Amino acid sequence: MERKSLNRHPRYAKIKQKLAFAHTQFLGLQAILHARSTGKIDSAFVEELIEVILSACRECLDYCARDVSEQLLATPVKEPKFPFTKQSLATHKLGDAVSRELPALHQYLAQLIDAIDRDAGITDTMLSMGVLRLLNELVNDKKHNVTVAIRDREDAATMIVHGGTAVVMRVFENIQGSRPDATLEYPAPEMGPPRAGSVIRSVSEVRILFNGWEAGRFCGDAIGVTWRVLDEIYFTFFGEPQGNLDPSETIKPREQREFEAAYRRLSPIVHRLLVVALRKGGANLAVIEYAPDGRALATSKEDADLALDFLQVFEQGLHSEFHQALQPVLCERLVHVERQGANPRIMEFEVELPEPRSVQIAGEPIEYSSVIFGVNTTFRDTDHKTQQRKRRFETTELLKRLLAVERQWTTFVGTRPLGRSRDRPKD
Repeated sequence: MERKSLNRHPRYAKIKQKLAFAHTQFLGLQAILHARSTGKIDSAFVEELIEVILSACRECLDYCARDVSEQLLATPVKEPKFPFTKQSLATHKLGDAVSRELPALHQYLAQLIDAIDRDAGITDTMLSMGVLRLLNELVNDKKHNVTVAIRDREDAATMIVHGGTAVVMRVFENIQGSRPDATLEYPAPEMGPPRAGSVIRSVSEVRILFNGWEAGRFCGDAIGVTWRVLDEIYFTFFGEPQGNLDPSETIKPREQREFEAAYRRLSPIVHRLLVVALRKGGANLAVIEYAPDGRALATSKEDADLALDFLQVFEQGLHSEFHQALQPVLCERLVHVERQGANPRIMEFEVELPEPRSVQIAGEPIEYSSVIFGVNTTFRDTDHKTQQRKRRFETTELLKRLLAVERQWTTFVGTRPLGRSRDRPKD
C-alpha cells in the first residue's frame, strides 16, 4: 500500500491543534477545580470546560476516520465515524470498506476495540483504554454535543497551607489488575497536628455524574488516550512522525522545543567537578583541583580527604540544584553551542554562606565565606558512568560542616577552569 503524505493536509494539522487546545483548556480546568475545592470560587464554567475538552477529543477521532476514508480508501464513504465498538466496525460503511481494502488497519482497529472492551492499560502510564468507551457514550456522534452534570464530593482530600504555599493530598486508587478504579471514593487522608504557621483542612472535589470519575482525572485521561491512539494510527498507516501529536509538546514555545531537541542530540551531557575555590572578600584563598576521573590533585592525605568531602557534597548534595541553576544558561546557549561545535565548557557555580566556615589546607587554617564550584560540562559523553567513591559520608553533615544549611545561589559562566580564570593566588 502506497502511503500518502499528510504533511500538507489540513485535517492532520487541525487534529494536532485541537488536541493542543484541549490540553490548554484542561490546564485551565485544573486551576479552576483547585480554586473551587479550596473555596476561592463557587463556580467558573466547570461543566462548560469539561464539555469543550471531551467534544474536542471526540472530534479528533472522527477527523481521523475521515482521513482514513479520503486518504486511504479507493472510494471514500459518506459520513465516516471512528469505530469504538465491534458492532460499529462490522456494520458501518467505514468498517466494511476497511476490511476489504485495508486488512492491516482493520486488524488494528479490531485489536483496539478489544482493548477498549477489556479496559486495558496503556504501557508505562496510568491510562486505560476504557476511557474511549465512556467518551463515545458521553459525546454525541452527530454534532459532538455533550452535556455534563457534576457534583461536589466533600472531604475528598486534605489541604496543607504553609506560608503562601498550598498542597492538596488525596488517597490514590488501589490498582486492580492492569488499571486503577477511578470511580472509588476514598476519604481525605488524616494528617498529624500541623506545624507552627501551618493550616490543615479537608477540601472537596468535583465528580462527573455520568461515570463517577473525578472531573480533572477523566478529562486528562481522555486527552492522553486520544492522542496516543491517533498518534499510533497516523504513524503506522500514514507515515507521520511518532510522538508528533503529544499536546504537551505542541504548546511549548518554539525556543523550548529547540533547546530540548538540541539537548537530546548532545546527550549524554555530563557535569564533572573540576575545581573548588574557597573565597572571602572577593578573593580566592585556596583552590582544590580534580582530575577528569574525579581524583583530587592533592599532595597530602588530609588535603585529599577534604577534596573528597567537597566532591561528595557536590555529587550528592548540590548536583540537582546546580543543574537547576544552570538550566537557564543552557536554554539560552545550547543551540548556539551545538551550531558552533563548541568543546567542553567550564560552568562556575557559587555558594554564598550565611556565616564563615573554616577548614585546614596544607596544615593552615582557611576561613571562607563563599565557595565556587568549577564544573566541567561535556557533550555526547562516552564515559558518563558515575565514579564509585571509596569513601561514603553523611552528606547532610558535610553540608552543615562545609557550606551551612541555609544557602544563596549565584551562577557564573566561564570558558576556562576557574583556577586560571580568576585571581588564583600564586604559589
